[in-house]
Amino acid sequence: MSGFEIKGFMGALLIAFGVTVPLPVFLAGMALALGGAFFAMMGGGPSSRASYATTIFLAIIAGFAAALLHPMFVPDWPVQLIMMAAGALSKYLAETIVTIGQAARDRAGEIVRNVRIPWVRNKGDGDV
Repeated sequence: MSGFEIKGFMGALLIAFGVTVPLPVFLAGMALALGGAFFAMMGGGPSSRASYATTIFLAIIAGFAAALLHPMFVPDWPVQLIMMAAGALSKYLAETIVTIGQAARDRAGEIVRNVRIPWVRNKGDGDV
């Protein structure tokens, strides 16, 4: 495949998803979305490896969503600015998701440890 065919395929794919910005503008916005995510992580850093990977993944998703929804909310602003802001906000969303996931994991572990089966002698039970 030549470069022209790849660009045509990527442009057609963006149009199929509803993104109406030109391909070079979209790619620049995605780079800025990832840059915004890394810039946001410079301040405090990710709390864990899971939040680092989640931040990068969410920066890509947020950049794509920002490019898709840009004409509906702020059509006067450059799309790259909106994509960069969405990428920067992905750090905080990722940390929230990881915190909720860890809390759910811990809660599920407590539920499993505290299950009492009537016909099985459980640890800590007195003589029955």
